[in-house]
Formats: sequence, C-alpha cells, structure tokens
Amino acid sequence: MGEDPPIGGLPGQPSPARPYAVRQVRLEDADGWLRLRRALWPEEPDDHVADIDAYFGGAVSNAVTFVAEAEGRLVAFAELRLRDYAEECTTSPVAYLEGIYVDPDARVRGVGRALVEAGEGWGREMGCTEMASDRDIENDVSGAFHLAVGFDEAVRMVTYRKGL
Repeated sequence: MGEDPPIGGLPGQPSPARPYAVRQVRLEDADGWLRLRRALWPEEPDDHVADIDAYFGGAVSNAVTFVAEAEGRLVAFAELRLRDYAEECTTSPVAYLEGIYVDPDARVRGVGRALVEAGEGWGREMGCTEMASDRDIENDVSGAFHLAVGFDEAVRMVTYRKGL
C-alpha cells in the first residue's frame, strides 16, 4: 500500500484543528490495531491476529483500514471493503464500512467522522457512488453515530439461524 497523507494534517502530523492524524494502517501499527479490534469485537479474539496477518500479507483484496493516531498512539480505526451488493444500494460495487471503533477517551472529537470521510474518499477512488454499513439493532450508540456522519437508515432486519 502506498502511504497517503493523513486527513487533517501534514503527513504523520495532526493539524492544529484536530489533535489526531488519520491515515492508512501500516505494519508497525499491528499491535495497536489488534488492541482496537479486540475492543470492538471481543467475541472473536483468535481471528484478529490471523486477519491482520492476512491484511499485511496481501491476502486481503479490495479492502482498506484507516487509523487515527494521537500523541503517538492509535485511538481509532475503520475497516472498509468493496462489496458487490448492500441492502438498498442501487450500484455496485459499494464501499462497505465493516467496522469502526474509537477509544472512549477519544470520542466526540470528530475522530469517527474523519475516519468515515477517509473511507468515503477511498470508496470514490475505487469507483463507488454509495457507501453502506450495518450495526446490531440494539446498538443505539452506533445508530446515532451513523446518522450523525450522514448515513440514512435503509432497512431494519432480523436474521435467523438454525443448527443442523
């Protein structure tokens, strides 16, 4: 992956308006990214190391991860992937926000919005005209965040599973 300048500042530097820098994840970020992924998805602890290794090993295509760094520490990440389809989207591919997490002490500072904006830019570069995401239906904080950064609720659904 090429090194893109962070959003909101000079390469590697936060801007005066934002005490953090947003950029694509780098190999040296692996431990911080792992910590953030475990905070967002604690039920999948064993998958994170393999997922990160696959990402840096080139086994993951049509995907990008952005991180936010403040004072030399990762405080947030957003993972996006191109999908052929997303509910209520009319174009393909769709830039899909697979996951986003901001450390509690870095919230309400525009970090999540900046990560989404980075994802929007990536999606446009990839030829997308739509972006989609999802959330657990009970997660009202995530719902409020999605609405605040410009998503429209497309559909509510419940899925079912049956063991065989």
